[in-house]
Amino acid sequence: MVRGLGSGKTPERVVKLLSDAAKESSQSAVARATGIPLAKINRYLKGIGEPQTETLKQLAAYFGKPVAWLRGDTQTIAEGLYSVVKTIMEHYEKVRPELSPEEREKVGYEMFVHMNEAVAKVMKEDLKMDKQEVAQISEFVLTSSTFEAALRDTHIEPDYDDIPFETVAD
Repeated sequence: MVRGLGSGKTPERVVKLLSDAAKESSQSAVARATGIPLAKINRYLKGIGEPQTETLKQLAAYFGKPVAWLRGDTQTIAEGLYSVVKTIMEHYEKVRPELSPEEREKVGYEMFVHMNEAVAKVMKEDLKMDKQEVAQISEFVLTSSTFEAALRDTHIEPDYDDIPFETVAD
């Protein structure tokens, strides 16, 4: 299915966010604030029609959410988070030769703890993901070959029992 052509069903997240925003003020106020015509806001509140990409961008700006999240596209979000994790790992690989084995273990562990906390915050607080979505994305990131390769330096078992990842799914 081609996305953003204006036909089809309004993503559930868009309906919920618009509904909540309209309850706080009014449908007209939401239309004015987003720059989206009131008639479209009314249709989206009823779940009628998939917003075009430009409309999703307006809604994303208004609600402070990524377009992919509004569409319910957790795979794109997972790939984005994976990309961030991979970049952090690549930077770690650059400094790794300069570190002693003890420093590698300490820095690696600290990096994973802080990275876990940051990713969990983004998913739960910023994107308002539910536990199932958080678990799916966490699994995608944690099972990557880049992540597992970096674990070798930390001497942490790949079953993740020693890393405090429970904050991601809580």
